[in-house]
Amino acid sequence: MRTRRLGSTQLEVTVVGLGCNNFGGRIDEPASRAVIDAALDAGVTFFDTADVYGDRGGSEEIIGRALSPSPRSCPNFVPSTTRARRPASARPMISSLPPLSP
Repeated sequence: MRTRRLGSTQLEVTVVGLGCNNFGGRIDEPASRAVIDAALDAGVTFFDTADVYGDRGGSEEIIGRALSPSPRSCPNFVPSTTRARRPASARPMISSLPPLSP
């Protein structure tokens, strides 16, 4: 999978990302996890989500659970999340993920 630098950072992301707007809405958690697993198997490390996807953050929560500490290692995972209509106190997906490797 091809990668490129994200903006002016040293962070490398895949040129193909996974849009996660259907997770927790149009497709349930088991189906969402299957899509996440397929994307990871293909080498995708860039996931796009927002706090309004999946009925008020369900997408972020599903991604967080799918990538939480498990036998599957995701050292290069890069979440891209957007805060749309939720208050600043809303729990972001990042808090449910393990620390990312440098």
